[in-house]
Amino acid sequence: MTFSDVVREILASASQPMSPQEIRDVVKEKYPQYYGTQSHVNNVEKGHYKNIDHALLAQIYTMVGTSDVFFCDKSQ
Repeated sequence: MTFSDVVREILASASQPMSPQEIRDVVKEKYPQYYGTQSHVNNVEKGHYKNIDHALLAQIYTMVGTSDVFFCDKSQ
């Protein structure tokens, strides 16, 4: 299962739209293998992000913002 599949599954099971922070919290709880990956750790060590939570949020923002599969309401 790819990370995109995980996010798609999380959103499909949600009863209402979710923020990236809410998606992150579900990933941490239900898909821990996608939290704190080597890529996240490397990016924190390089100083790109201040912690693992921010690295995961960046991954979520990038994926949702660049994929045609997801709709992102940027008005809020």
